[in-house]
Amino acid sequence: MADLRVSSVSLTRFRNHEEWSSGLDPRLTVLVGQNAAGKTNILEAVMVMATGTSFRSFAWEDLVERGWDEARASMHAIRDGAPVDVSVRIERAGNREFSVNGRRRRKMSEVVGRVPLVSFVPEDLSMSKGPSETRRVPLDALGDRLSPAYSALRVEYARLVKQRNALLRQGAADSDLEPWDEMVAGAGASLTMHRTRLLSRMKKPAVMAHERVSGGEQLGLAYRASWESGHPFDIDEIARREKDEIMGAIAAALHEGRTKERERGSTLAGPHRDDVAISIDGHPARAYASQGQHRTVALAWKMAEVAVVHEVAGVRPLLLLDDVMSELDSVRRAELSAYILEGPQSILTATNLNYFSEEMLATASVVEVGDG
Repeated sequence: MADLRVSSVSLTRFRNHEEWSSGLDPRLTVLVGQNAAGKTNILEAVMVMATGTSFRSFAWEDLVERGWDEARASMHAIRDGAPVDVSVRIERAGNREFSVNGRRRRKMSEVVGRVPLVSFVPEDLSMSKGPSETRRVPLDALGDRLSPAYSALRVEYARLVKQRNALLRQGAADSDLEPWDEMVAGAGASLTMHRTRLLSRMKKPAVMAHERVSGGEQLGLAYRASWESGHPFDIDEIARREKDEIMGAIAAALHEGRTKERERGSTLAGPHRDDVAISIDGHPARAYASQGQHRTVALAWKMAEVAVVHEVAGVRPLLLLDDVMSELDSVRRAELSAYILEGPQSILTATNLNYFSEEMLATASVVEVGDG
């Protein structure tokens, strides 16, 4: 397997950082500082450069420090012995320009994947008890980072659903809707196949990680399909289905739900309405899990993401952790600490160092982050 190490990050007028730069430890860097000092902004800049997205909802102009016309960010990495220099310039008007090794890249597909990463933020800790989006969105985001085809398919499916929704709201005749039913069902079937195969790939490492962190509790993952009355399917079983079978089921659900869809002006069946059903020892996590169990699920999920990225990309990804240590109890904090020490290169943020063991601090480079 190849090796990946991000050695430095520099920001200019990015959010609250007029100028900031630092080298990164090849194993663990801890960014420590008070709230609002800009620690999370540094992680966000790394994620924007690597993926073109953020773990936050944002507008591009928000990334430019107030009073300035543009922001810049850059990072230097070594992947399998070769340099990978990634930079981005963002204008106040929202325009942006990405470069890799000094060469401008016009397509994000030419940037995404150069520096694979996994992010872990406090909002992720409640993924198993939140609405379906809290599970569907991170799974699709992982798919986007791993495969340009996955990302393109998801964009196309969203476009088709948006157009079909517009026709529903306009009261279009069934004859006008039927071609869109077929297109939505076809793209939806393809997206479902991509998504469930990715989820099937995550299943084993997630179950193993959960068993380790929980002390033996059994994690269950199933796919809850909106086009089969919300019935949860075994992931491996549905991942083996043929496209025509899934397409036919989605098309039938669209036809059967036409009256309700017209009332709501919305497409009610398809992968945009599906969910990942999570259970612990056979009990639905959303209904029965404790706060600690929900957090264990999130830890296991992120460990599985790292494993899948490692398998697909051929390198262990950079792991970004934004103030998650303070959200965990001592047992789960210890498990996460042990994983970080033996796992991928990591950047953590914290308001203080009380949550870190002596072993971690002896390993880490601690970087103090002031107010901008």
